[in-house]
Amino acid sequence: MSRFHPMSRTFNAQAELPQELTSATRWICWRYQGKGTGKPTKVPVDPVSLKALAQWQENPARWWTYDQAIALYEANPELSGIGFVLTPDLGLIGLDLDDAINETGEVQEWARDHVRDFGTYTEVSPSGVGLRMFVLGALPDDVPNNVKPREIYGSGRWLTITGRTWNDSPIVANDGAVTRYVDAMRAGRRERAADSPRDAGGGESNADLVSAILRGTELHDSTRNYAFRLIDDGMAEAKVVETVRGIMENSVARSIDSARWQERYADIPRLVGDAARKRQRPSAANEDSFTWGDQMTSPENLRPSEWTIRKVLPRECTGLLFGGWGTCKTFLAIDWAGCIANGIPWHGRPTQQGTVFYLAGEGEGGFGRRMRAWELAYGGSMSKLAFREMPDVRDKTELEALVRAIDELATERGAPRLIVIDTLFTALNGGEENNGRDMGEVFKAMRTLRQKFQCAVLAVHHTGHDGDRARGHSSMPAGVDVQFYIKAKDRLDGSVLLELANPKQKDGKKQAVVYLTTETVELVGLIDDDGEAETSLVIRAPAEDLMRNMLEDQVSATSAPAELKAQAMTLRARGLTLEQIGTKLGRNKATVSRWLKDAA
Repeated sequence: MSRFHPMSRTFNAQAELPQELTSATRWICWRYQGKGTGKPTKVPVDPVSLKALAQWQENPARWWTYDQAIALYEANPELSGIGFVLTPDLGLIGLDLDDAINETGEVQEWARDHVRDFGTYTEVSPSGVGLRMFVLGALPDDVPNNVKPREIYGSGRWLTITGRTWNDSPIVANDGAVTRYVDAMRAGRRERAADSPRDAGGGESNADLVSAILRGTELHDSTRNYAFRLIDDGMAEAKVVETVRGIMENSVARSIDSARWQERYADIPRLVGDAARKRQRPSAANEDSFTWGDQMTSPENLRPSEWTIRKVLPRECTGLLFGGWGTCKTFLAIDWAGCIANGIPWHGRPTQQGTVFYLAGEGEGGFGRRMRAWELAYGGSMSKLAFREMPDVRDKTELEALVRAIDELATERGAPRLIVIDTLFTALNGGEENNGRDMGEVFKAMRTLRQKFQCAVLAVHHTGHDGDRARGHSSMPAGVDVQFYIKAKDRLDGSVLLELANPKQKDGKKQAVVYLTTETVELVGLIDDDGEAETSLVIRAPAEDLMRNMLEDQVSATSAPAELKAQAMTLRARGLTLEQIGTKLGRNKATVSRWLKDAA
């Protein structure tokens, strides 16, 4: 059995596949997408546009019949293969056996045992070195999906199909073989934990890891694992940073994929520190689990604050961005996400570049317009932002699946810097905002994501009836590390003036109020039914004249004639609104509000 070139066409169109596969409308097409010098990614494509299909699982309308998928594949040479979407209602289980075929084309003994045990339809993977099997049945609860070299899935996954048959048996049921396969996965996990109790770098040798770094392949995994190995061997943190960076400076990725190389190079100190903390994590029963105060305050243990957005969003935190309806909360979250994904300053404040994962309660279409507007306004790219609709983060199984998905994507696109949950209400998935337990579960999920990926996790939320605090249970302020409160005021030119306050910074002083405004951007090439170009908003820093007017309003609010304040109180007593009073007295709503509060 020969190995296939990783960029070749992978499907044998003359194959006779089992009826359980060909009769289901669960087919998609895919193509390889290169990523520097590393292993190419398999990307599902939209059957109409042939562009990447990010939400393949939530778009059954984009699944085709087998015949349609074959026709699309044969008509488009740029496609690499076809795939099959596993869903719970099919009663099918898919199994991957990685690196099952050796250099001479023979099946490894461990894989051969499974193939014989299952006695079901088996084919060779696109790489030519793995095997794929299907079996009838449903997976039991709490089954590990991926313990290399074995994988097993019952839903929530699409699998490549090659038609390069290894065993042309029908798809059969074999619960006993499934149990033995899962037992082997669990045994593999236990062996890995015993061999590497502190995640010290998997099964590769140090020489293998150094070689991978020099080749520039899988920089994320190889640098992480090598750092864990060196820390586990007792090397000092500073020396580990120096060693890993020294190897990276000679990596071919430095010239071939400089952006990816630079991102990983800059992240080495944090990675090494994380490795050291995990290695030193003691047993609760051990007296060494306590640290004396003078050790904690020593120069080598005190580190300066790290920021994702300088003096705004900490490097590792859980945060809440809240405001009333129409205060551009999502536009601000997209603005932060775009700046972080591109590594550009956020209105003068430096950012740390990294991947952004955005979990939203709305669909992909409307969100895509807002991202495109940001790209047009700032000349950046959203290629390092991954979007999906909101999972149920309160559900343990869904949260674990989310962590796995982010972890896998992070190996391809880079470590997360920001995870956005938009909105907190949709993350509750039917829970009660005023129920402390329900809200606590969401905040616990946010902390899990923060601790797993050492990044900022931000939830977007609404204000309550009083308009100046986040809606929901009274324990909410304690549930997050930082809070941002955004207010908005419509301007005569149609834009919006935004005031961003920072009522909470857990480990530092509250930051000064930031003033922002909005700008309408025409989405070039997107025409509505009336023949007009569609538009969206982006966040901008206010112009100097607007800032000057705001300052003048603030001055007038504190030095207004006593008679104006008296008139404001009289008009308020007559039942006029703040806006009506401001119009009569030539002042804005905020100024009138301050007058009335001072008088009270």
